[in-house]
Amino acid sequence: MINPPIYAYWRQAFEGFGDPFVSSRGVIEKNMRTSYDDFLRLFCMDRSGQSRLGIASLILSVSSILFMLVLFAIAGVLEMSEPGGLDENSAAAVILGLFIFACLGSFLVSIGLGIAGILQKQRVRIFAFIGTALSSASFIVMTSFLAIGMALDL
Repeated sequence: MINPPIYAYWRQAFEGFGDPFVSSRGVIEKNMRTSYDDFLRLFCMDRSGQSRLGIASLILSVSSILFMLVLFAIAGVLEMSEPGGLDENSAAAVILGLFIFACLGSFLVSIGLGIAGILQKQRVRIFAFIGTALSSASFIVMTSFLAIGMALDL
């Protein structure tokens, strides 16, 4: 007996024509079940749970955004507390700069985690999309602020 194409099994199973794996003799054919399971696994797979990489990307991007806002608040307070403004060569300015670049690095790590989460086909990927979008937008905004600040300083 020639096996019909795999999609015929799928169509029969969902149109109510009975079990497509039972042959005319009433015997379940093993190779038919395996090919149908392979078909479902490839094309009709259920997503099980959230992507852990996507969750990590979202958590890292939100925490980096909050930390960046705290850094800007600290920089503003330090700028306003001294009469001539914050000295660029002071230890506080150097430490703030290092933390800002660390936040930019964490945005890049979050983008990488989000892309890895998006590429997981068996998981729900909504957190990965949100984490990637947040970290990408934040990275672009922060690098733009740094570029504008450096251009205005010259």
